Amino acid sequence: MIIQRALRLKYLMDISAPLLCASCNSNLNHFDTPSVDPGLHESISTWLRNGFGRLSVPSERFAQISTFVADASRSLRGYDKTITEIERQLSNIKKARDNLRSCFDDAQSLISSPIRNLPLEALNEIFTWCCKPGGSDYSLCLEEGSVLCPTLRLTWVCSSWRTIIQSSPDLWSSIEVTSSQLFHSHPSYFQLFLMYLSYSRDNPLDCYYDIDLNNRLLSRNVEKAFDTLLDNSARWRRVTLVVPKRGSNDWFSYAASRLSARAALEPERLAQLALGSFPHLESIQIPRHLPWSDGLSTFFGVLSPCPRLQSYQGAIFSWAGRSIDVSHLTELAVTFLFGESIPQLVCRLPTLLSVSVEYVRLNPELTEDADEESLEIDQGELHYSSLVKLQIPNTQLSSRAWSFLRLPSLMHLQIDFSRQSIDGPFFTMLADSQCKLQTLRVRMTSSPLKEALLDFIAVHPTLVTLSVDISSVEVLRDFTEHLKLNDQGGLAPHLSSLELGCKFRPYEITRASLCPSICEMIESRCAILRSSEGNPIGISGLQALTLVLNHQHSYLIVDHFIHTHLSPLEEAGLQVDLHS
Repeated sequence: MIIQRALRLKYLMDISAPLLCASCNSNLNHFDTPSVDPGLHESISTWLRNGFGRLSVPSERFAQISTFVADASRSLRGYDKTITEIERQLSNIKKARDNLRSCFDDAQSLISSPIRNLPLEALNEIFTWCCKPGGSDYSLCLEEGSVLCPTLRLTWVCSSWRTIIQSSPDLWSSIEVTSSQLFHSHPSYFQLFLMYLSYSRDNPLDCYYDIDLNNRLLSRNVEKAFDTLLDNSARWRRVTLVVPKRGSNDWFSYAASRLSARAALEPERLAQLALGSFPHLESIQIPRHLPWSDGLSTFFGVLSPCPRLQSYQGAIFSWAGRSIDVSHLTELAVTFLFGESIPQLVCRLPTLLSVSVEYVRLNPELTEDADEESLEIDQGELHYSSLVKLQIPNTQLSSRAWSFLRLPSLMHLQIDFSRQSIDGPFFTMLADSQCKLQTLRVRMTSSPLKEALLDFIAVHPTLVTLSVDISSVEVLRDFTEHLKLNDQGGLAPHLSSLELGCKFRPYEITRASLCPSICEMIESRCAILRSSEGNPIGISGLQALTLVLNHQHSYLIVDHFIHTHLSPLEEAGLQVDLHS
């Protein structure tokens, strides 16, 4: 086709052909031009300047001028006609050139474009990267007033790309819906949602779904979207369900009943159910702030077993009355842990790397005295865990079951210091584990615990990040004094990031001399690095300071003082951040 188009342009490109008139086919290459006597032209100019017109022109010259005017008029018409024809043909030549250039570009692209020579595997990798722009985890993002659908847009480029993309279900298998009510206010969003689910076929599904329970019955599309999401639960891989407190019990009850009914009505899913109701589920997140409810408990029961589950974040976690298989679980973050203590949890899940629990509710039949005997922990053998990150409530620090556990890999710890626990089994276990903590986040509720905290920090010189929330401004001032480094060293010599939080009134700042103490401590831990010319090029030691204050007026006082006195360090690279 390209060759045929080029041949049709050959005539237009032949510049040796005679120039013919388009209407009469006469030759326009040659036409007579009247000769002009230079003397006559000069005389005409002179007579015009004198302003006498015909009266000043000799009769013999007047006849000569009349003849010239008649001949020149015919020649000018010839010029105009030739120019018009040349411009027409020039326009045709330009069009021919543009057509030829288009053919050339297409032909060159066909034989030499790099992207057309890419293997299909490489092209799929490029599509995968393009379908999640800006580091997003989702190839479809539905927001109020905004739709990001890069996968669909790629299908608009050409039929070849459309075929490849529509046959690649993984490019359609990640969906973010920031509010389910979008399907009511924007019906086209619902069709887009169904399109992505359709093209994703049986591929494991990643989904963020914000379930807005307000005015649910306003749109049938909202209900259909709920049901469609639940009907595809066997494909869930990484799922975040954002459910508000109000109405959450009813929604989880409905979800559990639909999931159970779906499994019962589909005999072909029995093979999947033998392995788990959610055979692909690797991560599920449910808001941790949700209150305990029967609906939530029932939904949690439907999740068992999940043979691939690695990360669970939600309101509750319990083994009570269930044979749940979470043997692959590496991350657990819950508000309530029911039925067993954290040491038992860690022992039963040897693959755990991260645990975050706010409240523990033991089996009511268990007593404190019978704690370790009822936890199925072999007291004659120490249990070693690969746990790296741990956040636990104060009530669990005194459990004697910690005595039979070792956490040599623990690097990140978040706890509350209390008078009852500072000498308890948990801290003894940490010392025996010889772990090398790098991050410590502590909330301290009473002044006498300051010394215990300082002693704890002293036995962990590997700390890099320290966050302390203290209830008294005087204790905070004393704490910063102990954090100062001197020639002999000091606490946490490798500290890189420090966060201090305190609740106090504005007048307490001056009385306690808090700001000068903080600045002196920071200056003892920072040194400005300079170039050979003496210019600051960075800092060594502490790199970041964060202060969390509870009062706006306190914030203004501290902010001005800190930034004024630490300005040389900030200019060299120290990060200082204040919150109120």
